[in-house]
Amino acid sequence: MIIQGIRYASDFEAKKLMIETGRDLDEKGYTLAQDGSMSVRVGPNMVWVTKDGSENGELTQGDFIRVDLNGKSMNHSPDAVLPEDLEIHLKIYRENAQIQGIVHAYPVCAVILQQCPQGLEACSYTPAVRSLGRITLVPAGDIGQVTAACALAAHSDKGVLLEGDGCLMWGESVREAYRSIRLLDYCAKVRSMSGGCCREDAGALNTSASVPQAGSAAVSGISGLTGLYHPAGGSAAKASAPASRGSVAAGSGISGLTGLYHPAGGSAAGRSTPVSQTGFTGTISRALQGGVVKTAAVPAPPPAQPDPVRERTVSEVVRRSMKKMGKGGL
Repeated sequence: MIIQGIRYASDFEAKKLMIETGRDLDEKGYTLAQDGSMSVRVGPNMVWVTKDGSENGELTQGDFIRVDLNGKSMNHSPDAVLPEDLEIHLKIYRENAQIQGIVHAYPVCAVILQQCPQGLEACSYTPAVRSLGRITLVPAGDIGQVTAACALAAHSDKGVLLEGDGCLMWGESVREAYRSIRLLDYCAKVRSMSGGCCREDAGALNTSASVPQAGSAAVSGISGLTGLYHPAGGSAAKASAPASRGSVAAGSGISGLTGLYHPAGGSAAGRSTPVSQTGFTGTISRALQGGVVKTAAVPAPPPAQPDPVRERTVSEVVRRSMKKMGKGGL
């Protein structure tokens, strides 16, 4: 049916589309049992909407209510209860005549993306994702405030995230609204796996934020090694594989310190960076790009304990050697 250049679904098509969409939402896990709602516009002033408490995955012809854009019900079934968010649906239809389908669902991705204060910025992963555009987050509030925010977004966006209440997506058909939820879910998975949620470079920002600034030293956890330090900034503690025996250089001249390890391979022994020590408890320092980087002080080794057995053995060996040489015993 075409009215004023706009094609509307028939009553039968509207119900059929919502039954199929409800089944898909349930199979994908985008909604739970009776949560959420759907609506399809069938004329300039008429809308079919799912009644409150309908099972999204098992919708039938009797689960829909026909209303006008003022919310007046056209079928007076005694058990037909209008959904709580009907006012939002109708306000969006009044604001944008091109919108003909709305889905209110509760996908897991909506919970993930609600952690971003500004919602989801436009992504460019694929052509389909680019068509989604931005999805803003509507703060929780009274029904009037939420309705006004959704109506404003309906002029430019394809949906909104509702704080603590899933997401509301719309389009030129209810299937297009369902498609937007799928794209939203894809974006959330990418954000989650990359470690960010608000911007495409959030994952990189979060990664760099965890790297120590130049001049910091990290404790390596290797016995005899005071720390692993990367001269370019950051520490070797970021590496997932433990240091091998051959990568630790010996002979640093510091008792109890096996060597300074460079995570890129080799050791600090062959580099021009000077290493100084002041006594056993002195501070190891290295000049780095005009500055001095200090690491933890090397503790003084405990004094050697006398070994009576070893002393007697050495004394006996010396005595016998002297006797054999004809110079008497000790």
